[in-house]
Amino acid sequence: MKKSILMVFLATGLAYVPAFFTSVNATQSKNVFLQDPLTFVEIEIKDLPEEIATSVANDYTDTIIKSAASADSATGKKVYKLTLGISGGEESIVYYNADGSKYEE
Repeated sequence: MKKSILMVFLATGLAYVPAFFTSVNATQSKNVFLQDPLTFVEIEIKDLPEEIATSVANDYTDTIIKSAASADSATGKKVYKLTLGISGGEESIVYYNADGSKYEE
């Protein structure tokens, strides 16, 4: 009797072993791609594309562009980092693509 109960437990346990190793292998084979951080270089505000200046004026009222920087993204497109001066002395940092659309990571 004890041997038959032991055999049932062993058979049940062995049935789950392939499922366990399959899930472990599936987890280990996932590819993870990390995007390199953008390296920004300061530029003159006058060198910003007109599309960005227009977008900032439309998106943020009562602000001024205090500084600007640009970087090349992993896809080869220019990304612009702008520091905006907001009323009350606060600052905000925003990111734009060269076409004037907001950059999203």
